[in-house]
Amino acid sequence: MLAEARVRGDKIVVSDIPLLFEVDDPSAFGAVVLVDAPASVRRDRLLARGLSEVEAERMMGAQLDAASKRTRSDYVIDNDGDFEKLKRIASTVWKSLAARA
Repeated sequence: MLAEARVRGDKIVVSDIPLLFEVDDPSAFGAVVLVDAPASVRRDRLLARGLSEVEAERMMGAQLDAASKRTRSDYVIDNDGDFEKLKRIASTVWKSLAARA
């Protein structure tokens, strides 16, 4: 898909990789955008999707701590519950990425 994007001349390609820091090399990407939320919010969202407490804890435990991911990201979008705030920050990040492209 990346090769096809290059052929088309796409300026920005978004790769959605939930465990980027755990399974891949972030430096292989032109920019890393981390969408983060407090652990309690992430846990509640997993439970709302039907995971058990044990499954949610196991999933969250497999992830690198948020502080480490934040320092290794070019942009951090806080997704702590306010959808309008999330849209504003995402729009600002998108404009910055577009300017870099």
